[in-house]
Amino acid sequence: MLRSGEGETLYQKEPDIVYDFKWVESEDAVYLAVFYSEMDEKGIVDEAWLMDRVDINTGEVVTFEAPKEIYWIGK
Repeated sequence: MLRSGEGETLYQKEPDIVYDFKWVESEDAVYLAVFYSEMDEKGIVDEAWLMDRVDINTGEVVTFEAPKEIYWIGK
């Protein structure tokens, strides 16, 4: 859960599996990046991983999809 300084909930995620999260800073914003996967109705983890990029000032969320291999190679 990500909350503002005033206590407002900006982001909350309850995925089946969260792998990692990172703080990412760009020239004009700071983001929380949450890496996760979701299970299908049979309990099988999807092949693609998802990443939510959350603007910590506005709470705006952009979701990206990437193959698992990209994340593992980068570690």
